Amino acid sequence: MKVSVIIPTYNEEDAIGKCLESLSKQTYEDLEIIVVDDSSTDKTLSKIEGVKLLKQEHKGPGAARNLGEKEYKGEILVFVDADMTFEPDFIEKLVEPILLGKTKGTFSKDEYVSNWENVWAKCWNINEGWESKRRHPKGYPDKQKVFRAILNSEFERVGGFDVTRGYNDDWSLSEKLGYKAAVVPNAVFYHKNP
Repeated sequence: MKVSVIIPTYNEEDAIGKCLESLSKQTYEDLEIIVVDDSSTDKTLSKIEGVKLLKQEHKGPGAARNLGEKEYKGEILVFVDADMTFEPDFIEKLVEPILLGKTKGTFSKDEYVSNWENVWAKCWNINEGWESKRRHPKGYPDKQKVFRAILNSEFERVGGFDVTRGYNDDWSLSEKLGYKAAVVPNAVFYHKNP
């Protein structure tokens, strides 16, 4: 199955290059990468090469993800942020349970803090009650509202993300579907703490 990786961007000039570089090294072969720029005012667009690029007026990440799906329809959608990087087998492991028909959508708890050397990033973990160097607390459930991968047919069935939700618009997909994403072990990726 073709996998469409959709990345919303808004003023991500310092992060998007590393994100795209790590995605270019994925072991999953039938992969397309789509960046949807949400009217960046910095040099984000100059950092984007070799991938499909869409632009929209500033409407937020949910609208950007919906536009990416509308224009490019892989059978499986993967949603990531511009400040994430990935181990080479991340996509392969993330979509495997979907390909095997075990679930319709997945996420990974193997999310590590990429800017751990920053004192404020460490403080963020303490404030959130997360494990050291991880972006989740101990005992985090094996189901969650945020999908990293999902069958496009399921995404289309409910009309994508609710773009009126603001910061937690990525929770809206689960609420519309009536179920949560299933955990995938050992799909390792890195994400900056604010």
